[in-house]
Amino acid sequence: MMKNYKFQNKITQLKHLIRKFLKKDTFYFLFIKRIYLLICKPFLTIVILIIDLKKKQLITKPPDNDHSKKKFLLTLNPNSKILDVGCGNNSPLLTKKIVPNCFYIGIDIQDYNQETYESIKSADEYHIVKPDEFDKKILDFQSQIDVVISSHNLEHCYERRNVLANMIKTLKKGGKIYLEFPTYSSTSFPGYRDGCLNYYDDKTHMYLPPDFGEVISILNKENCKIIYANTNYQDVIGWLFGLFNENSSFKTKEVREGTWSLWGFQTIVWAEKMF
Repeated sequence: MMKNYKFQNKITQLKHLIRKFLKKDTFYFLFIKRIYLLICKPFLTIVILIIDLKKKQLITKPPDNDHSKKKFLLTLNPNSKILDVGCGNNSPLLTKKIVPNCFYIGIDIQDYNQETYESIKSADEYHIVKPDEFDKKILDFQSQIDVVISSHNLEHCYERRNVLANMIKTLKKGGKIYLEFPTYSSTSFPGYRDGCLNYYDDKTHMYLPPDFGEVISILNKENCKIIYANTNYQDVIGWLFGLFNENSSFKTKEVREGTWSLWGFQTIVWAEKMF
């Protein structure tokens, strides 16, 4: 008992000396505080987050190389004729910035999230059609297109099988298609984050997420070769941004830069029509 008391007393004295030293020399106190805030605290936060992500099975494999829409567009012939099916979110303007000499055709059912008139104006052709005519309108371009891009469109379609099959029919031999849609597992991701992390948070989403196996089956049936396919796309840079932003994303209930990549929210497919 006596030994235990002496030990406790020495610990108390040591704490007192440390406090006295830090109080006496403000510079050292601020220096140690800054080291903790800049290095130790972020490091510990990341370690705890990684352990949590492993428990949630979000870290099951290393992040992938870049196969984003931007990367896909950068691989194209600069004079390609591009059909953008579901061309919201300023896609005409963004596509033209990456492939300025392309002939760009956009099809959608409304001016969805076109923040400026400049985006619509940058399209060579821009078509707004009724939802029940959407899949049929695509066939107006049968065998005329070099490249089809469809980013987060299929999950909003009533007739998604017809829409996909018709998109492929527009391609010339050797034409390429880029598809991007929510992964099936997003139905169990955390809900109520502004920007959509759980599939059901977007009320315009139809049914369940597009079935990956069915998408691949339709592509194969329409004589397409799969160049790249990933059901839970996670690129390295996006994943790292997502890792650093996850804590604030969770607290503010907002999808931040890299959140989709961290959780593997998107399925991405590149394919080429062989004949």
